[in-house]
Amino acid sequence: FGAEQIDRPLARRAKDDAETALDITVASAQDNGLDMWTINLSDGAVWRMTERVRDFRPPASQETVTIRKAALGSYLMQVGKQAAVRVQRVR
Repeated sequence: FGAEQIDRPLARRAKDDAETALDITVASAQDNGLDMWTINLSDGAVWRMTERVRDFRPPASQETVTIRKAALGSYLMQVGKQAAVRVQRVR
């Protein structure tokens, strides 16, 4: 999910592109010093916030977050009941 630019077999690509949202567990979260967090997920994926959000509460380890596709190829991550934040997949 979120790795559309990664070269992989066409059959796998079509299956992944059909998904619009993903619920997954957080392994850890780190602040880059600018209140823009990097989130490591349990499947090894790494996502980074692309916008600063006032009063953002980062996810705790083992907390479940939802990542969903948004407009123009972007992604939104929702942590708990707070507003979703725009994120980008790093790895």
